Amino acid sequence: MAKNSGKNEGRTDPGRTLALLWRDYHGPARNTRGPKQGLTVDRIVDAAIHIADEEGLAALSMRKVAEPLGVSTMSLYTYVNGRAELVNCMFDKILSESPSLDGVEDGWRAALELYARGAHDIALRHPWVPPLMS
Repeated sequence: MAKNSGKNEGRTDPGRTLALLWRDYHGPARNTRGPKQGLTVDRIVDAAIHIADEEGLAALSMRKVAEPLGVSTMSLYTYVNGRAELVNCMFDKILSESPSLDGVEDGWRAALELYARGAHDIALRHPWVPPLMS
């Protein structure tokens, strides 16, 4: 997982983060009355990835993520505890873009080449990702 830095450094709950990574957390309990809220962890993560792709990870803030979603910054905290947890979810989603090595029949060299090309493609699409891998 990405390094935990920032204001919420000591408050990240590993169990909650794992639930988010497995998308086993669906946000706050919903009241059945009134309009259905369209905010989800995936929408938040997608918005954050877009910002990081355009401006870099250093420019990412909860406020910047809330703006294009049309919600208040504080409403994001009902879905993710903070920036560190959000970056972990972003990193996890980006890694899911890696090509599958299942079914590579040409041996370990072909699998390694496929993996390396996939990692390179991810780095080109998301330049903020490689520093998180170290």
